[in-house]
Amino acid sequence: GSILAANTETVNLVGTTTLNGTSLTSINGGATAINFSEFDVAAGTGSITIDDNADAGSINIEGSILDINSLDFVAAGSITSGGANTLTLDSGSNVLTIAANDTTITATGLTTITSSATLGISATTLNLGAGAAATIGTISDDNLTLTPNGTGNLILSSDFDSSVFIGNATTPATLSISGGIGSNATL
Repeated sequence: GSILAANTETVNLVGTTTLNGTSLTSINGGATAINFSEFDVAAGTGSITIDDNADAGSINIEGSILDINSLDFVAAGSITSGGANTLTLDSGSNVLTIAANDTTITATGLTTITSSATLGISATTLNLGAGAAATIGTISDDNLTLTPNGTGNLILSSDFDSSVFIGNATTPATLSISGGIGSNATL
């Protein structure tokens, strides 16, 4: 049987600061709202609102924290989009920042970076190939142009044990040319 039966729409607990239910296993109800001064659950939608004036409110799910300005995972975490839906990161200021001590982005399945017609890269050295030979090319019958800006020069460098090959040259030399476009002797 029940220990409390109330045939009314409102039960007021006056002067009570704690409600204990040491054996409580469920609270059942219909579309019920929860309305506290800093935490609300909407009856119609189930949406949760945490509104602390000091911005101290957060959701802690097994150690992972969702706060007003951060999402901190206690272990490895993922931000995903279900199905075939795209995932958009939008900072509102046109800048996405990755922490300075995070030095590697891993995307082993990445095949394309789609950008504007001109992509600025602030790094002054680009290392390609991860320790293996690398190629810069186009994917169709388009030209590839390397052009320094202003009075800058295009410098192809080598040293005593490396070469600059042009055409299909394979003979090690400071500059080695072959393939119907002349030869070393024609320079």
